[in-house]
Amino acid sequence: MHPELASRQADCLLFDWDGTLVDTQYANYQALAGALAEEAVELEQEWFDARTGLSSADVIKALAEKRDLRLSRPVEEIVARRDALFLERACTVRPHTEVLKVVNAFDVRPFTGRPRSDLPRRPPGAAVPRRPAPPAAPRPARYRHAPAP
Repeated sequence: MHPELASRQADCLLFDWDGTLVDTQYANYQALAGALAEEAVELEQEWFDARTGLSSADVIKALAEKRDLRLSRPVEEIVARRDALFLERACTVRPHTEVLKVVNAFDVRPFTGRPRSDLPRRPPGAAVPRRPAPPAAPRPARYRHAPAP
C-alpha cells in the first residue's frame, strides 16, 4: 500500500463490490450468457466485455437490437434470471488484492444497501470486520460530509 495512504485516518471508505473489490467480470458474463441461452441466444464474451459498465437490461436491449431478436420473456425477467445465476456463481469470484489491501488497512464495518436475502452467506474477498457490525442499518448522515484531502 502507498505509505501516504497507510498514515491517513478515515471514518468511512466506500467501495463498490461488483468489479471494484472483487473481479466479477467472468461471473457476470456467465450469468448473463446462461440467462440468454434459455432464450436460445448466444452471447459472445468479447461483445459483452466491450459493454462493461452497462446494466444487464441495457446489454440485453443492445444485443436484441443488434441482432433484431424477439425475446420470449420481458427483459426484466431475463435480468432477474441473470441475477439468480450470478448469485449461484458468487462464490467463484476473487478479490482484487490491491484494493482489498486498502480495505484491510482500516478498521472497517462492511455494509450494503442490498436485502440480506440477496447476499451470499460470505462473499469472497469481503472484509471481515475486526468487531461485529451493529444489526441496524447504517446512518447515512454520518457519511454526508467527508473531510477535504
